[in-house]
Amino acid sequence: MAATIHDMIRLKRTNKNTLESLALPERMDNRARIAFGGCALSMTVSAAFQTVESPLRGRMALYSVLGHFLGPTVIDRAVFLRVTALRDTRTFATRQVIAFQKQDDGKERACISAQLDFIVSPTDDPSIHSFLQYSVSPPQTVNPEALPSYSEALRDRVIDGGLDPNVEKAYTTNFRLFETLFEYRVPRDAPLSENVMGIDKTRKTSQDHLPLTSKRHLDYFRIRQNTSSTFSPPDPDALPISSTCLHFAALAFAMDGAIAFIPLSLSHNFLPDVAACSSLDFALRFHTDVMDAGKWHLREIRTVVGDYGRTYNEARLWNEEGRLVATMNQQDILRPHSGPDERRRGEAKL
Repeated sequence: MAATIHDMIRLKRTNKNTLESLALPERMDNRARIAFGGCALSMTVSAAFQTVESPLRGRMALYSVLGHFLGPTVIDRAVFLRVTALRDTRTFATRQVIAFQKQDDGKERACISAQLDFIVSPTDDPSIHSFLQYSVSPPQTVNPEALPSYSEALRDRVIDGGLDPNVEKAYTTNFRLFETLFEYRVPRDAPLSENVMGIDKTRKTSQDHLPLTSKRHLDYFRIRQNTSSTFSPPDPDALPISSTCLHFAALAFAMDGAIAFIPLSLSHNFLPDVAACSSLDFALRFHTDVMDAGKWHLREIRTVVGDYGRTYNEARLWNEEGRLVATMNQQDILRPHSGPDERRRGEAKL
């Protein structure tokens, strides 16, 4: 398992336009051999950064990542990333990245197709870049420093007799990757805190009286890695990763978490209850040029609409200063089982 985000997004060059991940993608909230989509997404961001940063151009800020998940990323092989330059001007750079894996027969299978847009951002002073500066306010909730880690909170609930140890074990098994890479804290009255991401699906939550589209989940996270240094051993094949790349890639990884299954968790269901629950497309946008994944970020996740086997879900992210710094929306597949005989627990797939 990757010990840090830096480990997750390290790449080596295989030819002029293609890079290869040095880490294998890893699973999360899936018992099958399928990796969490945020792994390949963060690698995609890392690959695009490798082709836009240069001393002559100066710092480049990522402001838009639009794309599609084309197929599952499996956990037993590296991810390759083919980068195509679509635009290079004095102000903007646009890259298309196709993330793919090589199958046992040697054929390529695409995992992600994404278009990433960058803007030249030579200064940290937002007033130089901005005619207007404003932001929607974050929801009112408890300070993250007043909360234990989510794993500690679950352990306390087990000790107090308020949570089945098997639920805690299921959470640790399915979600340990996130808490390996990020410090993670959740307000006690957030619905996915109360029902343990939906695993404890019969548990009543404080938002049960609300319509599904009025429910909101809130959580906090920050990268565990000391962003002033890296903990990875030297690797002669690894390309250097800039601090800017590290912060954007880390938050891209985090923003993909939980969006696909938020309608399930907010409606007293979980992954075994459906035949398929996966992300189809995504739009990730950054609203600041300076990201600091080492500081606390507050995330709000909600679902907007669901029908015809698809859902549309959104996440918003605020920094410690209360400014909205990123948003992500996805259309996701949510396909019911066609009958009780075809229900196979733990194998949600496309």
